[in-house]
Amino acid sequence: MPDAEWILTFDDGPLPSDVVSTEGLSEDDLLAPLKAILKALKEHEDGPIPAVFYLRGPAYPWTTPPPKSFFERGIEFILNDGHRVALHCYRHDPNLWWGWLTRSAKIKEDLDLGLKYFEPITGKLTAFRPPYGQGGIPAIEWAREHHIRHHLMDVDTKDWRHHPDALFRRWVDDPGGHLFHILNSLPHLMWFHTLWPGANDILLHVSVRTAGFLPQIIDKISSATRALLHEPKYVVPDEYMLV
Repeated sequence: MPDAEWILTFDDGPLPSDVVSTEGLSEDDLLAPLKAILKALKEHEDGPIPAVFYLRGPAYPWTTPPPKSFFERGIEFILNDGHRVALHCYRHDPNLWWGWLTRSAKIKEDLDLGLKYFEPITGKLTAFRPPYGQGGIPAIEWAREHHIRHHLMDVDTKDWRHHPDALFRRWVDDPGGHLFHILNSLPHLMWFHTLWPGANDILLHVSVRTAGFLPQIIDKISSATRALLHEPKYVVPDEYMLV
């Protein structure tokens, strides 16, 4: 069977995007979802699977910003497992990213803050994906000005549909229904990209719920690929990270 190449990408890390209050939570508590995701990537039968983690800064939607040391330790875990990191944003405010037509300067300011926050930890960041796939022309211009590759996504798993700031939020109190929706939607979302040449990007998130679902999600990506007579191959091509 010919290979179908998939790039697993995780927005909002290294801390979980479905936790908005850090009150009473330790560093280990907040990094537990990331560690579970890294374990699943390492131990899956089609692995170890490489991934790209798009980093979200300590501002909105956190009610109390977590210490920078939490981010430093999470990024260390990601890099030590051989994964790649890229920029997502400094603050994940939907009003900013969906309102890009009138907030060009604010979007560029946010991304500058993201670089200033993360690059002392990560070194030079060479790729970026805006929240919600938004940011429009300002985000594209900013990426070009900074010689950073601008990405969106090819397959959206919809694992974000329970997040506090999610558009058309659903399945808040129904994890089983959410997982059923993800697994049943994936083959329909994937089929075109399975046949399309080159590596295709699958969007996931660092969250408590995704950490619990990830083994089943990867199983479904692999089985849906094989059902279309292709062999799944999980990759992060060098060109994905370079302008």
